[in-house]
Amino acid sequence: MSDRKSIAGVVLAGGRSSRMGHDKAYLDYQGQPLVEYMVGLLKETGLENIYISGRTNETYASTNCRCLPDSTSFAGPAAAIRDILDRLSDYDGILFIPVDMPFLTQEILRELLQQENGGHYEGWPLPLYLLTGQKYGAGQSVHQMIVGMNVKILPLPQDSQFCFANLNTPEEWKRAVWQ
Repeated sequence: MSDRKSIAGVVLAGGRSSRMGHDKAYLDYQGQPLVEYMVGLLKETGLENIYISGRTNETYASTNCRCLPDSTSFAGPAAAIRDILDRLSDYDGILFIPVDMPFLTQEILRELLQQENGGHYEGWPLPLYLLTGQKYGAGQSVHQMIVGMNVKILPLPQDSQFCFANLNTPEEWKRAVWQ
């Protein structure tokens, strides 16, 4: 694994949040906007260079992270990831996490960072650790984009399925966060 200073962390926060009804990045999670919580998770994982991918928005200023506006709005996470890999090519690798997976853990993310060719978990293309300079596919989805890349597919850690929940609707959010 590279020195963590040569690895960037990116919170993917550029979706429409149409099923949620409002921007998921601003959902209150543990007393703070979800985007701030996810930035904190990347910091706790040991990353120092953290970015937010999505729409440029002054509200993100509280994260002290640079916002990387999507080149094409609402083109999906695969398009954003390709764009970021090109824009942040000075880093050795980039760890991508979605804004709507608040139950990810440092351990899950650190395991990805240990993979010398990058990696993701079986059945879950995100979170995703990629090395810059790798050739990626042209598919519309993250899964299609990484097919054929030399990234390790890790087995899900035992009893961790809940950690990979991404919350897309008010009902999912309420059920998961307020249980």
